[in-house]
Amino acid sequence: MPPKKSFVWNHFEKINDKSTKCKICNAILAYHQSTGSMIHHLTHKHPAAANPQRTTGQQPNQETLTTFMRKENCSPARSSKITTLIASMIGDVNLPISVVEEPSFRELLRYIEPGHTAPSRKSMTSQLRLLYDTKKANIKAGLANATSVAVTTDCWTSRTQEGYMTLTAHTVDEQWKFHAVVLETSPVVAIDEEGNTVPGRHTKVILADQLRRVVDDWGLLGKVSAVIHDNAANVKDIGRDAFGAIDVGCAAHTLQLAVNRGLQSSRHISTMIGAANRLVGHFKHSVLATKALETRQDMMGQKKKRLISSVVTRWNSVLDMLERLIEVRWPVCSVLSDRNVTKLADATTLEMKDNQWALAEMLIPCLKPLKVATAVLSAEENVSSSIIHPIISGLMQHHLDVKDDDEEAIRSFKNTTRLQLETRFRQPDFQVGAAAMGAAVDPRYKDLAFLPQADREVVKAEVRRCLGALQQVRDDAHKENGAADDNDDDDDEHAAELGVKFLMGAAPAPAPREKSANEEYDEFLAQPPANVTVNPLMWWQGSDKRLPLLQQLARKYLGIPATSVPSERVFSTAGNIVTAKRNCLLPENVDMLIFLSKNK
Repeated sequence: MPPKKSFVWNHFEKINDKSTKCKICNAILAYHQSTGSMIHHLTHKHPAAANPQRTTGQQPNQETLTTFMRKENCSPARSSKITTLIASMIGDVNLPISVVEEPSFRELLRYIEPGHTAPSRKSMTSQLRLLYDTKKANIKAGLANATSVAVTTDCWTSRTQEGYMTLTAHTVDEQWKFHAVVLETSPVVAIDEEGNTVPGRHTKVILADQLRRVVDDWGLLGKVSAVIHDNAANVKDIGRDAFGAIDVGCAAHTLQLAVNRGLQSSRHISTMIGAANRLVGHFKHSVLATKALETRQDMMGQKKKRLISSVVTRWNSVLDMLERLIEVRWPVCSVLSDRNVTKLADATTLEMKDNQWALAEMLIPCLKPLKVATAVLSAEENVSSSIIHPIISGLMQHHLDVKDDDEEAIRSFKNTTRLQLETRFRQPDFQVGAAAMGAAVDPRYKDLAFLPQADREVVKAEVRRCLGALQQVRDDAHKENGAADDNDDDDDEHAAELGVKFLMGAAPAPAPREKSANEEYDEFLAQPPANVTVNPLMWWQGSDKRLPLLQQLARKYLGIPATSVPSERVFSTAGNIVTAKRNCLLPENVDMLIFLSKNK
């Protein structure tokens, strides 16, 4: 094809070196290395195509009135709003800041708003920093009104092998609304003698110091009621060491440790899981075997399903792997028996024995309730620590009880897991821990029926002790206010109003007497328990401030999460931000982008 410099080639195509064809009417014209005949044809046969500007009244390269007006109408205020919206989009969906310098993005922006100048990467970073500062100030102002805040924390390592520590805050406000925010995601550092920050190891002392620095920066010292973290030795008691807060181990992580010990309790179970892992691994690494499995599933009328691998750090992936293997057992066996796909030596090594298949089927019903418990504890919505003991008690009493017909391996799994749950969740003084106290002020579980009678009495005594302390604070405040009132002159207007009521024979109604701490708790216990489907925060919202002391205690303990999952979820967001192509992001920009993404 010759270079298409003339507009006529939009309407003609070259057939050969001697002729061309009109795309509009299919007319064949002679071609002598000139466009004259084609222009003549368009002028007489297709005048609109010969002069497209004629129908619009435009001159070539002349801007339309609309484009001109759009340029004139992009005021500084509108331009600033566009830049702010772009920054919000980048923060919300984890886009690279450099997207503003991509040619395709700039072309799109010119088309949508010709009068707006696309921001540079540097100016967009400044805009994002402004959004960060504004949002942080707003969140900080909201937390300033909180009387009690719970903090979750966890550590992770970036692609550049830099250790980060994430903190999230959780609180229940005066309207009984639950709030969860990400406070900070920053590198783990230590402070040297000169006050400079230096990279630090993940030791308990360094983590506790960093925890205190972040909490102090947010103005929350004296308000943190609990610190929730996993069960690693380097974070144990960091809340107590940092500022005397309650330390709460992540319930989901504790449950995982208990289940893992149960799976390791029987040699038969361990061997069966190992065989299942080898079998799944073979199909994961063999394209031929995978395609053959899909073919066998089609032949047997089954839906195509891929095998699932188990992950060491997620015990419930063992359940997912076993369930999927049971579903596709016969297609898998068919592939292993096909010598065109699987060699005899490989099949002998990979095939699971009948007793292993049977053990997998017996283990699945034992693992399902544990997976449900993990899902409930790790749910994204507010999950208070008040549900921990009811869930664990339900597992031990109804799902891990040994039956007469249980095989020895299943008996070993149930007994070991029950013992692990008992040991890990009911450690010494658990009755005064966050989980037990949360259940005591939760209208669904306040009767503590899931605990032995002796433990119930210990929990209730602790509740009364805490309420007594709150009553003492209230009484002291009344005394101070009363002394101040005695020193003030009577308000003339108020005195006149009382005088009129006296003369009219309408004595002022006496102020209602405040209930004591014990009276409040007795009234609370006398009410029937709420249904388990009731939101405890909504229940307390409807209590109409009849139990003000107990409400303070409920707001504190119902605001403590059951797990450190909120901090762990930040890892996923961080993985979308600190990618292989963005591994040079400055730590302060990592923190800023995570903060904006999670605090929408």
